[in-house]
Amino acid sequence: MFRKSTLVGAIIVLLFSFLSSIISVQAVSTTKVSAPDLEEPDTGMIYTPEKSPEGDPLKGGALAINQKFSVPGTEVSYNDLFTYHVGFKITWTVPEGITPQQFINALDMNNTSIWLGNNKLEISRDSFEINAEGKIEYKASSNSFELFLIFRYLWSLVFGRGTAEIWSYLYLDVNKLSENNPNDFSIGKIVTEGKLPPNQTNELSSTVTLYGLKDILLRTNRLSTDTWSNYISPWSAEKANSEENGKKDDTQVDGSTEVLGINRVLKGSDYKNRTVEIPITEKINPLEYIRVVNLFTKQVVTNVPVTIDSPAVKDDIDKQGNTSFLNRSTTYYYRGDQLLSPVPIHFLQKSHLKLVVNGGGNYSEKEEIPLKGMVETEGETVHYFYRVDQGEELPLENKSNNPKQLGAIVPGLTAGDHTITIKAVNEFGLYNTAEVRVTVYSGQLSLYSVPNRINFGETKKSSETITLPGISEGNLIVSDTRPETKKTNWVLNLRSSVSLVGEHTSLTYTNRKNKQLMINQADQPIEENLPNKPDKDNISEGWSNKTQGLFLKIPPEDQKIGEYSGKLIWTLQNTPSPN
Repeated sequence: MFRKSTLVGAIIVLLFSFLSSIISVQAVSTTKVSAPDLEEPDTGMIYTPEKSPEGDPLKGGALAINQKFSVPGTEVSYNDLFTYHVGFKITWTVPEGITPQQFINALDMNNTSIWLGNNKLEISRDSFEINAEGKIEYKASSNSFELFLIFRYLWSLVFGRGTAEIWSYLYLDVNKLSENNPNDFSIGKIVTEGKLPPNQTNELSSTVTLYGLKDILLRTNRLSTDTWSNYISPWSAEKANSEENGKKDDTQVDGSTEVLGINRVLKGSDYKNRTVEIPITEKINPLEYIRVVNLFTKQVVTNVPVTIDSPAVKDDIDKQGNTSFLNRSTTYYYRGDQLLSPVPIHFLQKSHLKLVVNGGGNYSEKEEIPLKGMVETEGETVHYFYRVDQGEELPLENKSNNPKQLGAIVPGLTAGDHTITIKAVNEFGLYNTAEVRVTVYSGQLSLYSVPNRINFGETKKSSETITLPGISEGNLIVSDTRPETKKTNWVLNLRSSVSLVGEHTSLTYTNRKNKQLMINQADQPIEENLPNKPDKDNISEGWSNKTQGLFLKIPPEDQKIGEYSGKLIWTLQNTPSPN
């Protein structure tokens, strides 16, 4: 039979418990932190690479091992005279190729957390230990959290027989996980450095196990993610075996070779920095260099799909004297359709272009400016352009049959000093320029006017040779408006298209020096410049006295009734007369 004092005490205890639950509700409502909503696909082993310019699916980032356990609350907590006790343990097996201590060191504690319901447990890196089996172990106990704050939750687990929701989020820094991979013998661990750890079966896995009160095993789950075992290592037997592009394999720390049975590699410090030098006239064939190697077997793996990015071309141009030099680097990235990191290969090509142009000097307005020169370069095709001063760049026709010999004409320019820039471009895009300077003077040498007709008139037949002077209809004027310092000697030529009248008829010309010259179908120099003449020299002004000019001599045998005509051709040259 209960005593009155005992009954009152029991009522007080129950009332205190009830009031405590009410107080805890108020406390939780002001400090409650929601646990992450851990549902598929977040549950599991999840790899998130870091963003990289080359788009590497295996570089850096984080490896998450996320697991959610749902168990009866009484399996992880109990009440002993209203003193709540909580206890559970989680273990993780370490993925192959990673040591337990490396696993702990790689934990990103800013993102790693463990939750009991909506209550985040207080953890640090020291909360994780290595047990006798080499597994990572975490033990939760009542001192891992504020009991007062989760009083109501524990009440529901023990008395309401609720479900305990336990979340574990482990985030590991892949850069730390990748350190000292035991299967990588490359210098500096370059193959695995900073990458998701590889595995021979292309899978990383971890078994996550939950233990309840008294270390009773409650749940075991295996989590995994895909990983790699192969990597791209560009190579070409022909190029690697040459002294120009190959060398003895010096990439492994133990003196072995990257691939069994192959002791030559392409030049470069490692498989990510291979370079090949080929003539610029040779077409690059990136397909020739595809090679996939297995890290674990050191064998070449065939039938692995590899794609090649569009090339990135970088040109470095340097000019020394009259020669330009091109260093062209063409980079192709090789990517695997499976989990393979992209790897570049650099092709180096060189070209030079030497340009020498002869020309320049003094010219008159509208006078064509000749240019001659030569080009020395690779390939066969060279295109030429020119620009006058700061004007538009225009195509320049090379009249030489040899594309590496320049023979061109620049149209006449206006008066003044000019710089003509000649540009030569070879078929690889390398260009070079050369400059010539010209001075163009105003004025020019020209035939200002020629007679429209030379009329020898009418005459009667005679038994003697008839001589008929030509009467000019129009003037014969040579104009030379060039400055005195630019004037040169000139000569005027004359020829006829046919023999006038008859076979024995002769056409003569008497010039200003009273020299008689025969005119026929060949150019005959008839006049030249004389000193102290005006800019417009009227040569025909002396023809009116009939002692100078054209004369037609017709012997009796050619004197036949009729009208006769022919054509006279006048040609002016700025070269001295041979006479």
